[in-house]
Amino acid sequence: MTDVHLHVLHVPGADPERDEIVARLRGTEGVSACVHEDPHRRGVMQNWLSAIVCAVKNDPADQPWAYVLSDDADPAMPPDSDPIWVDEMTAAAQYSPAPILGMTHFGKIGRDIYAKEAAYGVGRDVTWGGAIAYRRDILPDMVRWCLRVAQETGYPHDDRLVGAYAYRSGFKAAMCGRAIFGQPVKRSLLGHNTPIREPSSTIAEPPISDWSEGTVMNVSRSLDKKARELAERYSDA
Repeated sequence: MTDVHLHVLHVPGADPERDEIVARLRGTEGVSACVHEDPHRRGVMQNWLSAIVCAVKNDPADQPWAYVLSDDADPAMPPDSDPIWVDEMTAAAQYSPAPILGMTHFGKIGRDIYAKEAAYGVGRDVTWGGAIAYRRDILPDMVRWCLRVAQETGYPHDDRLVGAYAYRSGFKAAMCGRAIFGQPVKRSLLGHNTPIREPSSTIAEPPISDWSEGTVMNVSRSLDKKARELAERYSDA
């Protein structure tokens, strides 16, 4: 069986916890981790753009999804569990109701979906940069659009640009009610003051709704003003 190819955005040496997470991802059986290092701190947008370009060029042709993680995305299930987190990740993507899938979340958002006995939430602003999967067929257009917008505007937020791309393209994104990845590192390298960095429901909990059932809850979260303006400004790009 071919290894699952993932892309990891990493600032080496910036935080020992992050270095350990990346080392564990690299050492997971069944995973081929392409680590995109940013030692000179060009910024997460430039690093993310290099990762999605790499995914288009280098991911296995038979892998239907591209997986991009930040270096604080820690699998919410240990590799010796049955099934391992890699199986959960690929199954969640396989049955995703949207071509962009957020695999982590903060605070109670996922818990609300879990309480409704749904596998997924769908909405305008349901992706966080910690871990996102992209269906292969949308990647070339997404890469082209995101490269142009980032280069012409200097917009710095990769996950908000993902939401803007979905909005511009006429679809909503999805998120996993049970997060595949947690984000246990408390200190943000971007200076974000997010008091809750861990998801409240993860794959470590029993599924109420299996991924294959594809059950969905609508999530009422709007894009921020700037991301929406970019989507509308570049709607024909």
